[in-house]
Amino acid sequence: MLTNAALARRSRATWIVWAGAALEVALIQVWHGSPTAIAACSAAALVPTLLVVGATEVRAWTRRPAQNPPEPAEMSAVVASLT
Repeated sequence: MLTNAALARRSRATWIVWAGAALEVALIQVWHGSPTAIAACSAAALVPTLLVVGATEVRAWTRRPAQNPPEPAEMSAVVASLT
């Protein structure tokens, strides 16, 4: 869900998930002696990836967008179109 939110915003945060996947592959490549070791490597890559993506998304969704007041010329065009 967090990745989809980042994709919807066209954010660079989607690369965090790819970095997490690469970390998981690297960890499993080094420690792949048993199913338990593979599961531990997956968890070791998943936890920091979720924390970073979660922190990035919370920050993005709680930040207020900058609101620029419209230019006077734009306002007169809007008023003219309404009348």
